[in-house]
Amino acid sequence: MDLLLIFIAGIFILLGIAGSFLPVIPGPLTSWAGILI
Repeated sequence: MDLLLIFIAGIFILLGIAGSFLPVIPGPLTSWAGILI
């Protein structure tokens, strides 16, 4: 269960970093969601 949460958080953080450069995804909000998980 912990590994699943770490994996999901990592995906959110990577999406947040990508969202900082791509206008489609809200970057900082997605990164914060990954950090808070």
